[in-house]
Amino acid sequence: MLARIVRGIGTVKTIEGHGGLRTFSIELPDGFSAGIETGASVSGDGMCLSVTAIHSAMLVDFDVALQSLKMHA
Repeated sequence: MLARIVRGIGTVKTIEGHGGLRTFSIELPDGFSAGIETGASVSGDGMCLSVTAIHSAMLVDFDVALQSLKMHA
């Protein structure tokens, strides 16, 4: 059994396809994005996500390869 610690729950605002990638724009909970920067790694439901764009203190983009999505499903 895996122990997981939930530090916050974000809301997926948009998902866009770009060939073999999907870009998820996620609204982060208050205070979660403190110190976050492009290239930072964030765990999302067991998947390692890399920040690809920061739109505001609350809205951040992550790119995920389709292969990773298939493996995680």
